[in-house]
Amino acid sequence: MNAIQLLRQDHAEINTLLAELSKATPAMRGILVGDVETKLINHDASWNLYLAPELVAAGESGLAQYDARVHDAIFDLIDELSESNLKTISGVVWGDRVQKLGVVISQHITDEETHLFPRAEKVLSGKLDDIGAAMVRARKESTR
Repeated sequence: MNAIQLLRQDHAEINTLLAELSKATPAMRGILVGDVETKLINHDASWNLYLAPELVAAGESGLAQYDARVHDAIFDLIDELSESNLKTISGVVWGDRVQKLGVVISQHITDEETHLFPRAEKVLSGKLDDIGAAMVRARKESTR
């Protein structure tokens, strides 16, 4: 699986987790927030350690920096959810926070898939399989 395919797979999995999170019972909120955060950490690490450096080397540092800033904003929203009293926060407040996170992630996924990924596929076409393999290896090693 090449690097872009792996990141697209992350997007699908994150969307599934967000759908579950929006309907989560108070008892399940912490578990699902942790699952979303773990998936985002893997996605962010794959981006920062493998794809972004290759983009910078190919003269596309603006793309790499933009994506890193958006990832930071998403982690700030995750922190807001994590810092909430997940079992006692009202359903309305919880729903608003999850919806805000979902909107930001959805916009980011759209940006990545319509602008960033096509550009990366163009400038890194011969390297994406190797980058993807390195990303997969790193993820396997991190779960040991």
